Amino acid sequence: VGTSTLTASSAGAMSATTNSVTVNASTATTLRFAAGSPPATSAVGGCLQATLERLDVEGNLTGVPSDLAVSAAATGAGSTNGLVLVAGSSCTGGTPQTSVGLTFSGTANSTTFSYSPRAPGSLTFTVTGASLTSAVGTTTVGAGNVDHVAYVSPPTGDQQYDGCVPFQVEALDVGGNRVSTAETVSLST
Repeated sequence: VGTSTLTASSAGAMSATTNSVTVNASTATTLRFAAGSPPATSAVGGCLQATLERLDVEGNLTGVPSDLAVSAAATGAGSTNGLVLVAGSSCTGGTPQTSVGLTFSGTANSTTFSYSPRAPGSLTFTVTGASLTSAVGTTTVGAGNVDHVAYVSPPTGDQQYDGCVPFQVEALDVGGNRVSTAETVSLST
């Protein structure tokens, strides 16, 4: 793929001939995730991106055909509990869903989708298109940052004004998953 100059000559010939030849990538036959995409690990509540590329039969990046439509679907434990999956590079305004349509705009050879998991576990993305070899990418989703706390054992019954009231809370991420990292939690009455 690219432009080359060819020169034809023979021994003893008075002149040589040259010609410029351009070799273009052919029609897309295969989809693949770009290197490092999706990331090997993700966190609940994060907004992450995955980039797809389209290749011709020789493995060259290609922009043919124009405006190619494909579909991305998510499966696995990481796709439950309200996974946000959207076309483009932002999770803003996304709604919970496990599949989304994508388009390679014009003659672009790559496109991006974003995702925000709400549950830990394995998350697999499969991208398909008519007459194309599919792309499969995986990430392992871990608990996210502390989003809120919840009572594990709330105070019960009548308590004395100056007495000690035992109770227990746990830190949870945006998906309601227990966060095991150390965090300072302030409580007030």
